[in-house]
Amino acid sequence: MPFADELRLAWDTASVRAMLRKVILHGMFRHDQALGQALLDEVARLVETDRPGPTLYDDLHAFLKRPEHDASFKKLFQGDEAARIQRRVGQLVALLPDGHVPDGFADVGCGTGLVTAGLARHWRLPRERVFGVEVFDRAHDAGDGFTRVPFEGRRIPIDDVSQPLALLIMVLHHDTDQVGLLRQVFRILRPGGLLVVRETDAYRVDLRLFNQVMEMMYYRVFNQLPGVPNPVLHRSAAEWEFQFRRVGYALDRVERPEPDNPFTPVHYLLRRPVVI
Repeated sequence: MPFADELRLAWDTASVRAMLRKVILHGMFRHDQALGQALLDEVARLVETDRPGPTLYDDLHAFLKRPEHDASFKKLFQGDEAARIQRRVGQLVALLPDGHVPDGFADVGCGTGLVTAGLARHWRLPRERVFGVEVFDRAHDAGDGFTRVPFEGRRIPIDDVSQPLALLIMVLHHDTDQVGLLRQVFRILRPGGLLVVRETDAYRVDLRLFNQVMEMMYYRVFNQLPGVPNPVLHRSAAEWEFQFRRVGYALDRVERPEPDNPFTPVHYLLRRPVVI
């Protein structure tokens, strides 16, 4: 669906509108619900206009940047991001086998690198053993404590069978060649190496639409990162698992860490089998 229409369609779909209200009022804006409600009111107003769809996201960003909103939103967003990073690091560590400490890892699609750096600190790994692989340059807001690896989106510039652990955290749905990316990660893993994936279980059309709109909100409204690939390929858990097996991964563990989260996150622990 062209993202010119998605926000209007989401607002006109009762189940998606309810999810948007929940995640805005009881998620990021839970400590300032008045501002959250004002943002929702602005969404309702804008979707009734004739402005082009992409412009609606820019208008919402400008709304949050107004002098009467900017300071409060920055505080909310920074606090929510810090809590999210801390929560994610804990979830990923807990997904691995008890006591498992890798001697290095590659975070493919590391974004800001804050999760990458958090895991490196947790495991006390030297920066030369931690690789943050990223297509979109976000060095200005990135974490530290790891080696940056620019990625052109085809071949990951890391040696074959060199990594004990790799991460794909909310990355696959940004890629138009998901199987190709999974094969690239498979290539760099050692036999027996582990891959951790976080994705959404978008098993209904309204869940796909909700996730699409909220990611556009993150990249165009809460941040201004228009160069990030537009996410259009959210899939169901069954579809993700089919892709993993198609590439050759063994599925060690599946967890749904936040059952009440409208984003329906699902975590996978995969393994490159040892061939004897």
